[in-house]
Amino acid sequence: MAYVREIFQQGWPDADAEGATEAALVAHIDRMAGDLEVVLKRIRSRLLWAFREVQRLNKVREQQATLEQEDEAHFRRCDRLIKKLKGMQSKRRRDAEGFDDINTYSALAAEGYLPGYGLDTGAVVAMAEVPYWHLGSMDFDLPRPASVAIREYVPGNLIYANGHRFVARRFHREVEGEQVEMPLFEVNIDRKAVCETSVGQNAGALASSTLPAIPLCDVDLMHQSQISDEEETRFQMSVATYGREQGRHNGGDMFGWGERQLSLRCGVHLRLVNVGATSLVEQDTPELGYPICTVCGQSVSPLASDAQLSHFQEGHETRCGRKPVTGSKFLYQSL
Repeated sequence: MAYVREIFQQGWPDADAEGATEAALVAHIDRMAGDLEVVLKRIRSRLLWAFREVQRLNKVREQQATLEQEDEAHFRRCDRLIKKLKGMQSKRRRDAEGFDDINTYSALAAEGYLPGYGLDTGAVVAMAEVPYWHLGSMDFDLPRPASVAIREYVPGNLIYANGHRFVARRFHREVEGEQVEMPLFEVNIDRKAVCETSVGQNAGALASSTLPAIPLCDVDLMHQSQISDEEETRFQMSVATYGREQGRHNGGDMFGWGERQLSLRCGVHLRLVNVGATSLVEQDTPELGYPICTVCGQSVSPLASDAQLSHFQEGHETRCGRKPVTGSKFLYQSL
């Protein structure tokens, strides 16, 4: 504590004096071990997810003697991820720019635990795979904070990176997340509000809808095309993201303004919920959420045609043994 105090309390700006108080520094030190444990669990969950997918695809291979082209590419991605996390495959000179996964400090910086030194950091990682026939381009990762990933890494949106366009296709559902029921949220479009609810509970308002949700997770990006100079503007799908306070904040000040009270709070904890594409949410008959298979994690754009959505449901009922929920789509939440 004496060492940390010597570093941060000398020359600290008076306007942000609350950030370097004795209590604040003690809290940061006490949280270090717990935050590190969260990062380690997150990395381990990625390893377990890849291991589970390899097992699932091996069973499909045993039954059908081979894998479809898309499943074969997914198997190779999972195998590379396992080798990388186990230290069997280090960063190569010809790989895309980024941090070295084998270096502990670099990995912790990419996860946001340590300063990133200008690198993109975040708890949510999008893994982009570039087809082999694009010479000079290699696979790369795009980490994002949860607050940014919840509006970027959604089905139907285009991701522009390294001269290519990608779409979010397969979501890495947590291993632990499948052992519990998916949370339900009551969505009130008129008030642009969400709240957690339970199965069998009636909606609190006539304009409310109750839909299941999946936690924000890593995602595989499917290559769409190269960026063309003829494209004057970039496409970004507008999404509706509602927030709900968690009842926690890091203190602040209260002001009196006549008969009114104003509060200035720092570090307010929110739960963000992406309820779907804005164009579908705001139409006369709202359509919420995104079509995502709860078995394999594959998705399709909510703006797809009825024929594409029907093909998506029928295909996953055959391949995964479980048909996506009919008549409703899945919300996308940030914990």
